[in-house]
Amino acid sequence: MMLQLLEKVIELENWTEGKGLIVRGAKNTFSSGSDLNAVKSLGTPEDGMAVCMFMQNTLTRFMSRMCGEVVCIQRR
Repeated sequence: MMLQLLEKVIELENWTEGKGLIVRGAKNTFSSGSDLNAVKSLGTPEDGMAVCMFMQNTLTRFMSRMCGEVVCIQRR
């Protein structure tokens, strides 16, 4: 998921004619953080820091391209 987000951020950085961007979770899901099982699989604190810095960089790049946001939260 993190690599897919980076790919879309890179695509967005090169976008010249777009008017909006829709981000949605698969099968009506939403993630506000990391999968705890994925976190447990990290070998060292340095690995955790690398993942954290990767996502911080990706999200900073993403937010620098946005001019506003709309959020839709669906409940079951």
